[in-house]
Amino acid sequence: MKKSTHVAAVFSLALILHIALGWIWTPLAGVIGGIGGNKYAWRISAFGLGLSWSVLVMYNLVSANYQVMEMGRVMGELFGGFPGPLIFVFTVLIGLALGAVSGKLGMGLRVLIFFQKKRFHGERTAD
Repeated sequence: MKKSTHVAAVFSLALILHIALGWIWTPLAGVIGGIGGNKYAWRISAFGLGLSWSVLVMYNLVSANYQVMEMGRVMGELFGGFPGPLIFVFTVLIGLALGAVSGKLGMGLRVLIFFQKKRFHGERTAD
């Protein structure tokens, strides 16, 4: 699969999971991207999840600008006086980190799923 198609698939799945089930389910898109990818799958998953989270942040800023900016200001004050827009940058960075970690998890699961079958296929004996 081409990298751009892979990113688009992870991005679309993360967006659908985020809207339908909530943000906690978005790393599942990264895991699936890690299973179906190559040695760069964790980067692709990180970019796909970060892109989907940034699209959702932008949607919130466009649809309810005053309320979202006020929320950013309050959260910035709670976290030690950060500027409000910096909170949204942290949000996207959290999405990137979740994508990277879940992509690495998917890569590990790919090794367990696909390479263990080959390794143990000929070693089974009948009792």
